[in-house]
Amino acid sequence: MGNFLGIDSSTQSMTGIVIDTDRSVIVAEASVSFDEHYGEHYGVTNGVIDLGDGRIHSAPLMWAEALEQLCCQLRDAGVDLRSIRAVAGSGQQHGTVYLNESAALSLGGLDADHDLASQLKGMFSRATAPIWMDTSTGEQCRQIEAGVGGRQALLQLTGNTAFERFSGPQIRRFWQTEPDAWERTTNICLVSSFISSLLAGRLVPV
Repeated sequence: MGNFLGIDSSTQSMTGIVIDTDRSVIVAEASVSFDEHYGEHYGVTNGVIDLGDGRIHSAPLMWAEALEQLCCQLRDAGVDLRSIRAVAGSGQQHGTVYLNESAALSLGGLDADHDLASQLKGMFSRATAPIWMDTSTGEQCRQIEAGVGGRQALLQLTGNTAFERFSGPQIRRFWQTEPDAWERTTNICLVSSFISSLLAGRLVPV
């Protein structure tokens, strides 16, 4: 069947592994540490940006740079990227990436002769992305629970109570605290669908 690539976009790194399913062997592995490669440029420590008051974010543009660096490492390890038949990915849960109206055009016009970061930097309505470690949305959680009749009602309706890291409270807080940036937002991705969008060259649904 050929070579298949698996990508894991975690909190502190992006890792890839290429498997040859015909021979059942690992062809190559590579990993990009966010702190090591981008710590100073993006201000990350342990892969995250601590903004205070429970706000723990990361940088989507950094993830794009890491994806490109990962592919370069695999290429330098001898992998012909054209031999990849399919890509599977996983991404840290609950991170949300906020894009403006230029996102579809930017993704659709990607040029291999230029680096990803320079082509994508204008498509974000929010430069950073809240991630699963963020605990700044307690008030929004209470608002959501109250809006459906209480904590137990939300549990019965959705199977969950409201947690600070969940996308719903995070989106609500962004709408409430940064209305101008919210008005510029046309699409919201999870980390996984953001990485998928980079690979596909188009906006990929959650």
